Amino acid sequence: MKNEEIKKFSDNRGYKLQHLAAEKNHLEAVNELITRGFEFDDKIDGKTPADLAFDNKHYNIVLNLLKANFKFPRNYDNEVATEDLKEFVRLSSEVHDCIRREEIEKLQKMLMENLHLKYFYDTDNKSAVRIALEERKFKAYEVLLTNQVYISRTEEFNDIIEHFSDDERRDLRDLHTKLSKSALSEPLTTFMQNSHFGPDCPDHAQYRHLIHEAYFFLLQIPRLA
Repeated sequence: MKNEEIKKFSDNRGYKLQHLAAEKNHLEAVNELITRGFEFDDKIDGKTPADLAFDNKHYNIVLNLLKANFKFPRNYDNEVATEDLKEFVRLSSEVHDCIRREEIEKLQKMLMENLHLKYFYDTDNKSAVRIALEERKFKAYEVLLTNQVYISRTEEFNDIIEHFSDDERRDLRDLHTKLSKSALSEPLTTFMQNSHFGPDCPDHAQYRHLIHEAYFFLLQIPRLA
């Protein structure tokens, strides 16, 4: 059965496979569905899979979803959470505090130590990028983007910057232009330096991933309305 067909499955309550796996504490199934690209922030009857897992005290499921860059349960309570979950909350809170205090070196270090995390949600499900924009911390915002920490799938960029002044919008547009230019410069230079004709011509396939990564980065830079 194809992925798209599997994604359409639901039980008599309307719960999809990801909701059922989280509700029933099937950790291996949850991880497999994550790998297959299932969306775990979708709500059925007002609840995400993380909500169902937390309701049923399946805290290991919640932690795995958070590490896979999905949102906190809406009913998250740190008082009853496991130490692993509390540690995740502390990590996200510290990243947000670094942004607010503009502790750029510390922020950079934390991002490098947690390369698998892309949003760093707090318990209110605000991403690190959203915090940086709302607080007008543009240097921190630049550090987040260059470390591949992006605006989340469910946050609307132009809504966040709705009340920006003309000067702030110009600064943001200039920053996006700078990031867009620098994103392609290194992989293209590497590709060109290693491109030549002759019997020792290298396999260009090894450089294609650099171009692909740069293009993906460009797609993540938000567009101003």
